[in-house]
Amino acid sequence: MTSLRRIKIEISVAALLFFSGIIFGYFSAVHFPEISKIFEMMREIMKPVGEMSRAEMMLYILINNSLKTFLAIVLGVFLAIFPVFFLFSNGFIIGMLYELTKEKFGLLGYLLAILPHGILEIPALLISGALGIRMGYISIQALRGMASFREELRGALEAYLKLIFPLLLVASFIETFITTLLIGL
Repeated sequence: MTSLRRIKIEISVAALLFFSGIIFGYFSAVHFPEISKIFEMMREIMKPVGEMSRAEMMLYILINNSLKTFLAIVLGVFLAIFPVFFLFSNGFIIGMLYELTKEKFGLLGYLLAILPHGILEIPALLISGALGIRMGYISIQALRGMASFREELRGALEAYLKLIFPLLLVASFIETFITTLLIGL
């Protein structure tokens, strides 16, 4: 399994992209109120999820997050374009949602909606993004004969199975059964 110490630079880059996305999303929503149309589109897309049973909702959240984090790793081989977009856009949505919901829910309500499951989900996103960034770097190094792509991919997939997926499993449970109670859904 790829050691987290071995990818600490990539984790730092992933965190920078994610938190830059939060800031950019927040200020975009502040300065461009029409961005709320994106929020409304997201609500429409997610409406069927709210009508699911709790077990179906948990499975939906788990599959959605598992697929995206897996793709962030695997598609990182293409110059890390997908993981960079994945990290920034997830941050952007979090920042945008805060600005668009702060009047209704306030900071405490927003944090109650994000933190219980986010404590596990955000590290899973950052680690998968970091592994995807690493795969982009390694794919270039492998073309030059300077790294073993297969070994790196094996380590990244092992990290996915042993660390990222379990974090997402617990986070999806918390998001479905605890976060929804905290925010009154």
